[in-house]
Amino acid sequence: MSEAWANAHPNAAKALVKALLKACQYCDDRRNRQEIAQWLSRPEYLGVPIENILPGFAIPYDQGMGEDPVHILRFNRFYVEQSNYPNADEGLWVLTQLARWGLTVFPKNWREILGRLYRNDLFNSAVRELGWPSLEPSILPLTMFDGVVFDARDPIAYLEQFEISHPIRIEEFDLDAARSEIAA
Repeated sequence: MSEAWANAHPNAAKALVKALLKACQYCDDRRNRQEIAQWLSRPEYLGVPIENILPGFAIPYDQGMGEDPVHILRFNRFYVEQSNYPNADEGLWVLTQLARWGLTVFPKNWREILGRLYRNDLFNSAVRELGWPSLEPSILPLTMFDGVVFDARDPIAYLEQFEISHPIRIEEFDLDAARSEIAA
């Protein structure tokens, strides 16, 4: 949902988040996976045989290593372990990658932008109304697959450590002006 729509319809936005959270909770319950796979296999969704959906989702998965198929309990997550929490740190990492590869400037006002895009207030309000515990973002540094550490407290230092990248441009970004341009 857009920021403008969520601001204009706060109750509907919260109801939508609550419905999605309950659906994610339903999907995390492995007892429901067979039924979900049947829905997903329908032509209007994925349109593939259910046998292609079940491995790793509802039944053990053959990893192709010559070993017996295994249940990978964390393979598909929908709510557990904060899997759908609006984590601005993840968005910040995406922004660093876009800037690193020259696709966009890195915004000086990244905190403001991410705060408007990742609505923790809306999410946690919906969670509280469901009677679930509120979640807080994890601010621990993340070690990426290549061993490089991403620390959301200092994204510029993260960007500056790479030998391979485009020149990094850092500029103020006006989210409202960008939205006006898109609407025009």
